[in-house]
Amino acid sequence: MITRRDFGKSLAGAVVLSALQPELVWPFQAEKVSAKAADLYRSSFILDCNALASIGYQITGSDQDKLLKAVRESGITVLKSTLGQATGTFDETMADIAEADKLMEKRSDVFVKVRTSSDLDHARQQHKIGVIYSFEAASMLEDKVERIELFHKRGVRVMQLSYNRRSPFGVGCLEGDTGGLTELGREAVAKMNELGVALDLSHANTQTIAEGIAATKKPPVISHSGCRSIYLHPRNVEDREMKALANKGGVMGVYMLPYLTPSPKQPTLDDYMQHLEHALKTCGEDHVGVGTDVPLQVAETDLENMRRQVEQRKAAGISAPGEDRPAYIPEMNTPRKIELITDALLKRGYTSGVVQKVLGENFKRVFGEIWIGTNSDNPAAQNEVLNKLPDHVVNTEFPLLGGKTVKLSEHSGKAMVINLFATWCGPCRLESPALAKLHHEFHDQGLVVIELSTEDPQASKDSVRDWVKKFHLPYSVGWATRDIALALMQDQESIPQSFVIARDGRIVRRFIGYNPRTTVNLLREAVEEALK
Repeated sequence: MITRRDFGKSLAGAVVLSALQPELVWPFQAEKVSAKAADLYRSSFILDCNALASIGYQITGSDQDKLLKAVRESGITVLKSTLGQATGTFDETMADIAEADKLMEKRSDVFVKVRTSSDLDHARQQHKIGVIYSFEAASMLEDKVERIELFHKRGVRVMQLSYNRRSPFGVGCLEGDTGGLTELGREAVAKMNELGVALDLSHANTQTIAEGIAATKKPPVISHSGCRSIYLHPRNVEDREMKALANKGGVMGVYMLPYLTPSPKQPTLDDYMQHLEHALKTCGEDHVGVGTDVPLQVAETDLENMRRQVEQRKAAGISAPGEDRPAYIPEMNTPRKIELITDALLKRGYTSGVVQKVLGENFKRVFGEIWIGTNSDNPAAQNEVLNKLPDHVVNTEFPLLGGKTVKLSEHSGKAMVINLFATWCGPCRLESPALAKLHHEFHDQGLVVIELSTEDPQASKDSVRDWVKKFHLPYSVGWATRDIALALMQDQESIPQSFVIARDGRIVRRFIGYNPRTTVNLLREAVEEALK
């Protein structure tokens, strides 16, 4: 475990300390990025699913303002920070969390601690950086499943079952590909599902990945890895497991570690893109993201510190093959490295919509699906609140496009789908046509579909009219006031959100976000139940 005392000597120290160093290993030239890529990056939700480990220890001391400037200039909206490192004890991990909490509190002008999916939106709206607390190791849990709930209460929202080696819960990638999820591991997965903690299968071996995907009832993630079909390495993932992850609604982040290429070659941008494009081809555009897992920026003076850190990892038995090279991609050695991915994807012919999914929308969507119920320490109680729509919502007159109004109470005795959307929302563009198909399929059986925009009615009238025309929507479309939207969202301020209401007024199911692979069928199942 990295302590405050030796932080500056470690690889983690290099992650941000190098932002103060002028002698970059590979100077970044802004003109490498097209104007279109720069504009798209600037306007997108950017989520790095593995960056700035032990963030509370990193951003501290007299150089804090300069370090913060480098982080803010990265353009990242939200990052996942590993706490507890690779072998942290319970006490060391609690201290790491405490340091992160101190930073979140002291620099609330810069950071937002991410506990719910709404915090992802808040970070962007407030021009702050959201920080997701996560574990890469299971050492802090020891063999105690109950500690998952304890750490969940402290704000940890992503957890792994192992870090390279065997744990009480599963087998790491350096132990070979046989031996998988243990019985205790299955209990841990069930507890994560219950609480709304994302199961991260990075660093696990193939069997543990496969069995973890099969065991979880919520979408799993692999926050940072590569493709074994491109380069055979134990930290990279087989196509079979990548497809299984996608079929379960999960997302895989592609890292920038040396494991992208055989030694002694230092990976290049083209090497990175080969893995990213293979992931897109194998998983689909809705199931790929970025988890860099490398320093924000590296200077010549950092390389010796990085080599010493690798020696420490070797001594601890957790070093993977290929760590004879520093952990970075020289031509992507800039805090805005994800902007270079933006440019590379556009140059390879990917649409802006696909690029935005990879930059962050996919991880945003999947965390919204996983974290449902995490506003409360009692998820069961949280679900009870949403068992039925509040009376004031049912009896509110919603203004509709065209000048009419509607009350939900007017459709008492019918099954309903109420969808909250916005015309600027990418996933909403996929969901609205799907809802139109449901309307055509079930309208004669008594289904009513109503879409309510969360935008200002006057400012968005033209865009909502264009929305209805573009998607040929056959049902009522209008607006929900912010108070009504918040009452429905229950602090999960992400869109789209859909509520399937039974004939007797029960909420059969609530959907947050939209996954083309799974949401359509799940919506249909919920509608069929609502019509009974």
